[in-house]
Amino acid sequence: MIPHPGEPEHDVPVGSFACPAEAEDYALAALALGRETSLRRENGAFVILAAAADAETLRREFALYAAERAAFPAEREAPEPSPFRGGPDQARVPTLLWILGLLAAYHGQREIPGFTDRFANSSRALLERGEWWRPFTALFLHADLGHLSGNLVFGAALFSWVTSCLGPRAGWLAIFASGTLGNLLAAWIQHPADPGYQSLGASTALFGALGILTALSTRHRRREVQASPARPKPKPWSSLGPAVAGLILLAWLGAGERPTDVLAHTLGFAAGCLSGWCAAGRRTAA
Repeated sequence: MIPHPGEPEHDVPVGSFACPAEAEDYALAALALGRETSLRRENGAFVILAAAADAETLRREFALYAAERAAFPAEREAPEPSPFRGGPDQARVPTLLWILGLLAAYHGQREIPGFTDRFANSSRALLERGEWWRPFTALFLHADLGHLSGNLVFGAALFSWVTSCLGPRAGWLAIFASGTLGNLLAAWIQHPADPGYQSLGASTALFGALGILTALSTRHRRREVQASPARPKPKPWSSLGPAVAGLILLAWLGAGERPTDVLAHTLGFAAGCLSGWCAAGRRTAA
C-alpha cells in the first residue's frame, strides 16, 4: 500500500488508524473496490491517502466497513483457527486401539460360531426384539478380509484427522455417534419393506467421519469468508466449497451395487455433518 518511486502520490486523507494492521485492513477493502491508496505515518498515526476523486467514496465505504466490523467483532477480529493445524500424528494411539478392536472382532467372527449373527445390524432384531447394541457393534464386523482391509486403510486416515481436530474424546464420540446413528436410521427405514435387512462394517462410521470433516471445513471456511476485509458482504454460497467437495466424495466412494449399503453410507455422512457442526460450535464457544 506504500507507493513505489514513480507512482502518483495520493494526497487526500480518507482514514486515520492507531495500528498498521487495521490500516492495512481498510486499505485492502479499498483495493477490493478498485481504488488505489497510499499508507503513511503521520504524528504517530497511520493515515490512508487516496486521490481526490476517490476520497468521498472511500470515506463512505470505510464508515460502512467500520459499522460492520463493530457489529461482528468476534468474527472479524478473532477468526476461528483452522481445525486442521494439528495433523493426524496426534491421534495415533486411539487409532491404533481402534485397529486392534477391528482385528479382534474379525478373529471372533472367524473362530466363534454365531458371533456375526449376534452382533451385526439387523432391522428385525433391533426393532422387534429390542437388541439395541447392534447398530454400534456392527461397526466392528466385516464380511471378509478385503472388506476389513479397505476400511482399515481409509478409516485410519479419516479417524486420525477427526480426533486431531476435535481431540480424542470428542472425536471418537462424534465418530461412533455418527456411525451408530447412521446404522440405526438405516435399519428403521428399511424395516417396513425389508424386515430381514442386515448390515455390518465400519464404513458407516467412515462416512460419518467424512461428514464431520466436511462440517468442520465448511464452518471454518464460512468464518474465514466473513472475517475477510476484502469481502465486506460475502455471498451466501461463497463458503460452500468444502460441502460440495464432501458430497462429491460421498457420491464417488459411497455409491455402488449390492452389497454396498448406500443408504447407511448416506445416513452416516448426514449424521457426521450434524455431529461435526455441533462439535465445532461447542469448540468455538469454549
